Amino acid sequence: MKWLISGLVIIPIALYLLRYGRELWAIWKEPVLRYPVVIFESDDWGPAEDREATCLHQLADILAKYEDSNGRHPVMTLGMVLTVPDTIRIRESGGDEYYELRLDASRFSAIRKAIADGVQRGVFAVQLHGMAHYLPRTVMKAAEIDPDVKAWLTQDGIPDARDLPDALQSRWTDGAQLPSSRLGSPQVAEWANGEVEVFTEVFGGPPQVAVPPTFVWTAAVERGWASAGVRFVVTPGRRFESRDAQGRPVGRRSAIRNGQRGRAAGIRYLVRDRYFEPSLGHTAADAAEAVLQQWDLRRPALLETHRFNFNGVEEADREYALKELDRALQRILAAQPDARFMSTQALGECIREQRLECVERSIWKRIYWFQRRVRSEMPLIRWLFPV
Repeated sequence: MKWLISGLVIIPIALYLLRYGRELWAIWKEPVLRYPVVIFESDDWGPAEDREATCLHQLADILAKYEDSNGRHPVMTLGMVLTVPDTIRIRESGGDEYYELRLDASRFSAIRKAIADGVQRGVFAVQLHGMAHYLPRTVMKAAEIDPDVKAWLTQDGIPDARDLPDALQSRWTDGAQLPSSRLGSPQVAEWANGEVEVFTEVFGGPPQVAVPPTFVWTAAVERGWASAGVRFVVTPGRRFESRDAQGRPVGRRSAIRNGQRGRAAGIRYLVRDRYFEPSLGHTAADAAEAVLQQWDLRRPALLETHRFNFNGVEEADREYALKELDRALQRILAAQPDARFMSTQALGECIREQRLECVERSIWKRIYWFQRRVRSEMPLIRWLFPV
């Protein structure tokens, strides 16, 4: 009877470990933070009309109003897109040739100055988002059969990549036809190296952090970035590598954890899975709640936000987003007075080096937060032993 009872206990546990052992090990290795960490991660900044410089200065002024207990201002990372289509030259070519405008062109000097001022004030940190928010050859291919894409490439003014079909906004898969097709690894590595070189020319140094457009990227991309000096890749907690027949990102099911080693030597992953998009209905209260929820499991709060919240055509929309950011910072500091503000790069370095200033080293505390995380998210366990 004892052997039967033991078998009824041991066999299910062994089967569970066989099925979920890798995820449990990943949770164990994930760092436990000592303080709440708050970062506003903002994407899609790049070449734009001069009025966008005003938006950046306004953002910097709001962020500079606040400090954490160490005297650091909140940081908004700027995921930089380095080029946009030169629509005039494309139009003059009859739409047969692709031309681009780089961020270091003289017409974008006001944008660059606004970014540099924010970096100097300690409220902005630039990150690589991509040479473009699409793959030029894919967009050109799509323009041959889609008049809307052709019109996008030849319009007056500076095109916004958000106006392209979703599948075309991914840079590291060919979405001209769905399901998307893979790109050649040698060429991808060359392109990845190339965009790091351009970033370096524009900002005076290589990016340490990369954020894949639409979170679709491959091992070849990662290797290209790593060889050029990138050390951290921001992820949504999953890896997407292509688009399916409906244009949806598809990839591997296994979760990605903060501090997890990437597929390329020297790369570490960071997870951004919380959102602050005032234009989409996210409020200051939502942001404060997201920070609290992350802290309840001793994880950092990387709050995803986008340029479109702050550069809208309607002044009322822009002002609302700025006021909501202001209110969010007030609420976060009121609820979490020990919160720490830092850049994504600083967080990544803190995790990689296991610095005591932000990462818990006590084995007993790590065990405690391990079981809390397991009870919070692992199948079956979260139902049997809820937090």
